[in-house]
Amino acid sequence: MVVVLEPHISPSLQIQRTSPSVITVSWSPLTLTEARGFVRNYTIIYYPAVATRKRQQLIMTSIAVDSNVTRTTINGLDETSAYSVQISANNGAGRGPLSISISVAQFGMKHCLIKNCD
Repeated sequence: MVVVLEPHISPSLQIQRTSPSVITVSWSPLTLTEARGFVRNYTIIYYPAVATRKRQQLIMTSIAVDSNVTRTTINGLDETSAYSVQISANNGAGRGPLSISISVAQFGMKHCLIKNCD
């Protein structure tokens, strides 16, 4: 019997505010070993960066992206808000850990990326 475990690490994540209401998200795909099998898809979670940990779960939005994709855009964002983004890989056993949260400032401000912004 073969036991499949969920991925044990998260993909390396990069984000950029490309227009007032758009963030471009890109990541490095996991290797077969890191993913503990084949990646089925990636889950991207985003939320306003000012959200408190307690409220964060109420306002999170998640999107699933095919495993052969390593870049996507998030549209329709509030240009006056900063956003935090995280990613995880999913295989046949389930979802791996979320990456650290990376934040991008509201549009018009210096595009500063902040790691570990919880």
